[in-house]
Amino acid sequence: MTYKFDVVMGGDVDELIVLDPLVGDNPVKHIQQRTSEEVITPFAIEVVHRVDLEPALDASRPVLEQRIHGRANAVYCKPCIIRKPIRWSLGQHYSDYPHLNLSSELFLFHLRFFDRDTLLARQKLRYQHVTNADSEIFGGVAGAGWMQSAEQVDAELQGFADFGPPERTDFSFGRPRMQMKRRWRLEKKRQIWRHAKFSGQTTFVIPERFKPVF
Repeated sequence: MTYKFDVVMGGDVDELIVLDPLVGDNPVKHIQQRTSEEVITPFAIEVVHRVDLEPALDASRPVLEQRIHGRANAVYCKPCIIRKPIRWSLGQHYSDYPHLNLSSELFLFHLRFFDRDTLLARQKLRYQHVTNADSEIFGGVAGAGWMQSAEQVDAELQGFADFGPPERTDFSFGRPRMQMKRRWRLEKKRQIWRHAKFSGQTTFVIPERFKPVF
């Protein structure tokens, strides 16, 4: 694709590239005019439905007006903005590009956990694709996330509520960013560069400035 376009962004349908509103409101223009790196990795925020604090989603209203909680998840800090051809791993989580350009202005918002009802309905459909008539799981069809039952996924979502109240954050994420950079390494077998993984069940309040974004 890079032979046709100056910049290419890759991602799944439940992933949105967002520019920090403190910087601007147009991520495409920002990438085109204010970045020059060959490969850019946005910092990843998973929007979490705190089922103990938030009702079901109203699809007629913006998401971040109703979902104000998230967690940092390095698995979704993907090298997904490129100006040169690279080889991605499955799901575009990692690549063969040897430098980690972790943006402080661009975020990848992952919406897997953004609404309980939506999550469970989708997981039931996914699970059907990786199980046979006897409800036995077989591999090789999709990623590990598809192999969880709806009950397992529901328990994972409930775990965020059970873990404790959400924390406050300035959205700089200095410590996890440093952890990712320090543990940047080459996986020699696949010739893929990887950073540290972290997620956990700690949730935080997404700053109000992001509410109008989507």
